[in-house]
Amino acid sequence: MKEDSRASYTDLAKELSISDVAVKKRIDKLTSQGIIENFSINLDYKKLGKPLRAFMLLKCIPNESDRVKKHLVKNQDVLQILPTLGTYDFLIEAISEDVEKLRALAEEGIGNIKGVTEIRTLVVV
Repeated sequence: MKEDSRASYTDLAKELSISDVAVKKRIDKLTSQGIIENFSINLDYKKLGKPLRAFMLLKCIPNESDRVKKHLVKNQDVLQILPTLGTYDFLIEAISEDVEKLRALAEEGIGNIKGVTEIRTLVVV
């Protein structure tokens, strides 16, 4: 299921040599226990015109993290916002059309959020 969350119960049953009813019961149990949190898709951002991917480390003013996160969630180029321990407060995964737009996202979009004090950007190659 990790490789293809759209796999049918019948296909999984054949692969596991069990009935499709047994597969459904197992998946329902894993879902009800919170082990399976959701079913998702992976997008090819290159085909969507956003081939540049980067990670950003953000440092915030103490007690401003929640407000910063509320602003980050609104940005469609921010894919993930992960709170961290240590020197930085967030690790952000972002996408962009090109380096110039990534710079604008970091400096103008994220850097101008009240409460952000530092950004370190790592471009994925």
